[in-house]
Amino acid sequence: MLSPDIAAAAIRLPRGEESSIAVIVGGVIPFVGAGAVIWLLWRAVGSNPENDLPPEERLGAGWDHGVPPEGHPLAAQAKAEADAEAAERTKKEGEPEDPPS
Repeated sequence: MLSPDIAAAAIRLPRGEESSIAVIVGGVIPFVGAGAVIWLLWRAVGSNPENDLPPEERLGAGWDHGVPPEGHPLAAQAKAEADAEAAERTKKEGEPEDPPS
């Protein structure tokens, strides 16, 4: 038969400083928080309506290295910008902007 002291020791609840549950839960809290942040980011990126478009309708579809294809409304603008950049690169230092007339 069990003595009352042994029975009381077996069923008594541990005190706060003797409990390992607080240590385990405290160690798990950062992982739960990181998992929640990753889950929120996953949901935010997955619900992006831009991802729902078919590939041929997405912004920049058919463009080659950021240059629109011929016939695109922005093609003339992109060509003018590229020409202006090329002219600026070929201009020499100290040269007047407009040639004298």
